[in-house]
Amino acid sequence: MMRTMPKLRTRAPLLLGILACVATLLAAPMESRTLEAQTPEELRRMAEQELGRPVSDEEILRRLQASGLSAADIRRELERRGQDPAAADPWLDVLEGRSSAVPAGTSPAPLVEILNQEAPSEVRRAEPPPPVEPDPGPPIFGRELFRRATTEFQPLAMGPAPPGYRVGPGDELILVLTGDVEQAYELTVSREGWVVIPDVGQITVQGRTMEGVRDVLFQRLSARFSGLRRGPDATTFFDVSLGRLRTNEVFVIGDVERPAAYTVGGLATALTALYQAGGPSRSGSFREIRVNRGGEVVATIDLYRYLLEGRAHEDLRLEHGDIVFVPPARHRVELSGAVVRPGIYELRAGEDLRSLLRMSGGVDPAAELRQVQVARILPLEERAPGRDRVLLDIPVRDLDQAGAEPIPLQEGDRISVFAVLDDAANQVRVSGAVWRPGDFGLTDGTRLWEVLDRAGGLLPDVVEGRAQIQRLQDDWTRRLIPVTLGVDREGRPLENPVLEAQDEILVYAARDLREEGRVSIGGWVREPGVYPHLAGMTVADLVLMAGGLRTGAYLERADVSRVVRVQERTDTLTETLSVPLDSALVFDGAGGAPAERAISSTAAADFPLENLDAVFIRRAPGFEVRERVVVSGEVAFPGPYSITTRSERLSELLERAGGLTPEAYPEGVQLWRASRDGTGAQLRVGVDLPRVLSRPGDRNDLLLEPGDSIHVPSFIPTVEVRGAVAAPTLVLHRPGAGVDHYIRQAGGYLQRADERRVRLQFANGEVATRGRGFLFFRGRIPRPDPGAVIVVPEEDPSDGVEFREVLAIVTSTATAVGTILLAVSRF
Repeated sequence: MMRTMPKLRTRAPLLLGILACVATLLAAPMESRTLEAQTPEELRRMAEQELGRPVSDEEILRRLQASGLSAADIRRELERRGQDPAAADPWLDVLEGRSSAVPAGTSPAPLVEILNQEAPSEVRRAEPPPPVEPDPGPPIFGRELFRRATTEFQPLAMGPAPPGYRVGPGDELILVLTGDVEQAYELTVSREGWVVIPDVGQITVQGRTMEGVRDVLFQRLSARFSGLRRGPDATTFFDVSLGRLRTNEVFVIGDVERPAAYTVGGLATALTALYQAGGPSRSGSFREIRVNRGGEVVATIDLYRYLLEGRAHEDLRLEHGDIVFVPPARHRVELSGAVVRPGIYELRAGEDLRSLLRMSGGVDPAAELRQVQVARILPLEERAPGRDRVLLDIPVRDLDQAGAEPIPLQEGDRISVFAVLDDAANQVRVSGAVWRPGDFGLTDGTRLWEVLDRAGGLLPDVVEGRAQIQRLQDDWTRRLIPVTLGVDREGRPLENPVLEAQDEILVYAARDLREEGRVSIGGWVREPGVYPHLAGMTVADLVLMAGGLRTGAYLERADVSRVVRVQERTDTLTETLSVPLDSALVFDGAGGAPAERAISSTAAADFPLENLDAVFIRRAPGFEVRERVVVSGEVAFPGPYSITTRSERLSELLERAGGLTPEAYPEGVQLWRASRDGTGAQLRVGVDLPRVLSRPGDRNDLLLEPGDSIHVPSFIPTVEVRGAVAAPTLVLHRPGAGVDHYIRQAGGYLQRADERRVRLQFANGEVATRGRGFLFFRGRIPRPDPGAVIVVPEEDPSDGVEFREVLAIVTSTATAVGTILLAVSRF
């Protein structure tokens, strides 16, 4: 298969790049195309034709982000296709945060081809494996490499194909003739392994290296073009290179994370396919990965050579139909403790403890090398009840020396390399009131003050009266030895005992023994709370710490509650002191204090505070925070209103709101007021607004409260029926009709309805209940008004009256009536 290009008056390398760019970008059918200058809009239309629908900048960005390609991968792919790598910069700038949007007119065509290609090229990265949970148990050496997204095993996408690469079906060859003949061809190798060149014929190239392809092309082309020959007198020249590489379908099976068939690039190796399959599973082998081709094992790969030495010479380039098989692991041992890479390792024949330690990266510098411990499973014939394992202590100090005996390991062995102890045998520990607390070395005859000097000396607030030495006893308990840290007139320590190994010296500082003082302030200040008590602190200082007084603070006095400090029990717990405040503590809107008087000259600045004092600033009796109410609905001027007086009533507020409109329905007024339980819930208050408007100041004319919300609706011509009725609905109001009329209009009571507890809520919010009645007689209930709501509750199964109770009531009543009649008849 081929495409013929018209003659182009240019140099061969440039012609090759242009042809590769056009052919791969447009993925056109096998027909000739002429290179023309195209605008960004034309390129965008071409990209949309590739997708079969319009393409947006957002879609390109989203698909780039989800592709798994890095910025370097995208630029390399564009360069491989002969395009300018900078064509991707507008999109990458947005993804990497350097720009907020793709400039208008930028063509997405180069990127669409990369994202829309059906067959993955060598630069396409397999999607990273999905997030996995951490492996249970000890890590398996090498497994973490396959559990994270990496491009480590991806084939190279830059430069020419490796010398050993053999051409096969699906590969694309680019043939360029220059000199007497200037012609370019894109040749795709057929399934049978040949290409067709016009006027030359069919040429078989399958299985040949690129050098072999050049030889066979020279033989066939030189027979067609007389100027093509070897030597200085040649007048026709040719060059052949690889364009798009083929893809192969391979199979990864066995003990792998995701066994399946995978499509890989022509340069992909066994490691490439193994990575796409997630690598060996926890039961899979890392040492005997086999590649089967045509029923034969063509390669056995030991991943440890790659992981430990960086050698991948066993990694075979895959062909179509190859099978990568991972068998179960054998001869595994577990290594733990003071080594560089603890984990589970797989050993091959001839590998022993020395080999295992080399695989793990060696022992840690803190390792105790006198011996390692091996927990070994006994052979079946040596086991007994309760005796399935044995512990072997193996000296390994001379393990790396020449001539050392090998220490073989068995499958299932657990090897522990111990670390040296953290504590030094000759150390003492100093903590507390010294400049540099910590551990210090000890020699024979070392005394207390020598160690204290090495710890930087004592802090200024050290408690000299007593320090403590805690000494370790033979039975691993500690004994406390008190020490005085004072000195005599000549500066010699009063006590300077000899220290012993593992002594712990505790030096106390006064700051650690002193109770941290606290004072509090509340009331009309900006930031009430608890503050640290400092020496010399006054009421004025605490007010300043609390952000100053709020507007409306009471300046006549502040209350200071002080704890009574006496040893004897008394009835008095605290005493309250009064401190006059001053306007100097009130700050204006500009942030400054009034200039009439300095804060330092106020009484509050002269009143010292003691630990645990509580200061309370009260609000001035004559100061009220502006409170608001809201009026909505059918009034002339709905909206929020401030309460003007403490005795303002509902009628006065409606008058300020311009009165009711002609459409208003005063009988349905809704007054909502905050609950007094502190929850913030809004409760409806029943109001007889027509009476309020006709008799202002009446007891029904409620006093306003902050946060009240008044809504005056328009006329409501219906009555709503809710609850246990056949069809809850709105029923047109009928003057004079009772509750039962509206319930019948709603389909009547349900079987579970409680007819004795029917509730009627009038339009103004007032509620009436039918009541229990007497025996079989129901209580009465008022007639609904327009806008009312009738609620029919369901029966409470626990609140029913049984027949026996009714019979007992009737019997008792009859007996009482008979007794009364008999008594009357005797008179």
